[in-house]
Amino acid sequence: MCGIAGIFFFAGGDHRGEVKETVASLLGDLTHRGPDDTGEIAVPAFGMGTTRLAIIDISGGHQPMTAAGGRYSICFNGEIYNYRQIRSALIEVGCVFQTESDTEVILQGYLKWGEKVLDRLEGMFAVAIYDAEHHELLLARDRLGKKPLYYYRDADRLIFCSEVQAIARLDGIRLNVNAQSYWDFLTYRYIPGTATAYERVFKVERGHFYRVSASGMEATLYWRIPREADETAAPPPSGNSARRFGELFATAVEKRLVADVPVSVVLSGGIDSCAVLMEASKHKTIDSYHVHFPSDDEDFNELKYAELMAKRAGSTLHVVEATEQAFFDQLLDIAAITDEPLADLASVPFKMVCDLAAKDLKVVLSGEGADEVLAGYGYHHLPRRLDRLGLLQKLPRPALGILRKIMETACGRPLKIFDEVDVPLARYGKNLNHNITFQMDHGGKLDLLAGDHHFEDSARFLDDEYDAIAAEDPLNQILHVISGAWLVEDVLMKSDKVSMSASLEVRCPFLDHDLVEFLFRLPGKSKVGKFNGQFESKVLLRRYLDGKVPEEILSRRKFGFPVPVYSLHADRELDFMHDILGTANCFYPQILNRDAVMGLLASVKEARSSVQSSIKHFLWSIAIYEIWFRGKACGI
Repeated sequence: MCGIAGIFFFAGGDHRGEVKETVASLLGDLTHRGPDDTGEIAVPAFGMGTTRLAIIDISGGHQPMTAAGGRYSICFNGEIYNYRQIRSALIEVGCVFQTESDTEVILQGYLKWGEKVLDRLEGMFAVAIYDAEHHELLLARDRLGKKPLYYYRDADRLIFCSEVQAIARLDGIRLNVNAQSYWDFLTYRYIPGTATAYERVFKVERGHFYRVSASGMEATLYWRIPREADETAAPPPSGNSARRFGELFATAVEKRLVADVPVSVVLSGGIDSCAVLMEASKHKTIDSYHVHFPSDDEDFNELKYAELMAKRAGSTLHVVEATEQAFFDQLLDIAAITDEPLADLASVPFKMVCDLAAKDLKVVLSGEGADEVLAGYGYHHLPRRLDRLGLLQKLPRPALGILRKIMETACGRPLKIFDEVDVPLARYGKNLNHNITFQMDHGGKLDLLAGDHHFEDSARFLDDEYDAIAAEDPLNQILHVISGAWLVEDVLMKSDKVSMSASLEVRCPFLDHDLVEFLFRLPGKSKVGKFNGQFESKVLLRRYLDGKVPEEILSRRKFGFPVPVYSLHADRELDFMHDILGTANCFYPQILNRDAVMGLLASVKEARSSVQSSIKHFLWSIAIYEIWFRGKACGI
């Protein structure tokens, strides 16, 4: 695991001074990503370097590495779990290796197979390979987007880096905040698409490689999550899906134990991380790390379940408590923790547990990604809801009206399902803008707009994503969408940026690409269903774990990582929010009407629990961006 950075001049020439200065500056801001070693190369029109967190081939894995007499050089961030198998295949065809590192395997593989080497890599990676003879650069990012990579481009040069803020700190580059990105952030709590918080800085897309040369830059897709419409898609797997899932998951965990340093597990107490610990402990004694809030409410304090699982697995459990004071202290440093704006408040307790683990080791496994690929987040309700909608849609309108009146009278509240009757079942997700986060739509934000601004509708991302997978069944459509921007820009950005701020590597077995491909070839309904008499989400995982983990863990209610302050119920939380949004030098009044925003906050303070959670999350997004804006790299 590392930080990588570099600069490429399109037209060549001798820019040695700027090259060295730029690479040194970028690497200086990436030391937290790689405190063990630093290396760089510089030629007249190109330079790159690495800060290294040494995990595989501790003494021999120095980067950048070169090959073919110095013609090719590589900087690599990530881990390749099958590097030994690829290395053996290359040795059989005559390749000679100087190290035992996975970095050299990628470079020698590139010399043998070109960009097709990417198809052979099992792991997470962001990689840069430079061809000095042809003055060409290859940038590539792993299939699921676990490792970040960004670039800045102008008429003369391209600058790439593992983190946005390092680019923003460069002398001679004036970056403006991207107002459209801010508008989109307010809806999703992360920045979707290829844009970033800054204009002219972009993300390298997951599953893509980019060729950079004197003629410009060209992006090529080399992998995506399988779709029903893909001509090359494999047929749905036959046989016992739960058993096959278990085989692939066990292999995914075993792969991620490959390291020349100790490996541990971040253990929440939910079934995902418990499954990871269960599998990992079959191979070696594994320590585990847990963070919890000081509360008697089991929705916020999962220590009991983490202790149960640690005892079952024979794991030593290390615990940190996220006190209120510690939480708010960390929250004020959010710009340094997440790099880009991210209003996922779970970043703060995750930072605490990463700091705890980093005192002892460099690598942890986590359960992230399971909800997205296995249909968590309460999606077990969706098939039955669609069945009921189908029945309601068959009723004549007069009968539907009578039924609605009767049922809502009996329940004493409005029933949302009647508002969805006109939604075509095959386009359910798209028509409802369904995503894990969709805090406020375009019209709601326009009601708060200040000044004469014109913004694109943030729903455009969901429209495009749903249109691309229209042939899928309704549940798989939603899983495709949440395994896109939500997974990459919230879940995995948090996983990478927060952990690397503590110099810690996080590996995610549920996002093994073989496992992901298998799961997305299954019908959506196969991922939810009956388990122990109840209709449950992630039913493949539950069936596989039955009898292997404590029953209390399998049967408990669990929804993501619970963070109490989202509720804005306590005076401390409301006062904190008021202090952030009420200061004179805020960014948001450039886009939103201050009085309207403060009015929303006042309504929350008055009504508290009766205010919609989406409004509270929207306010948290404004506040988190403000904290980020004050701590960002350049004063704009």
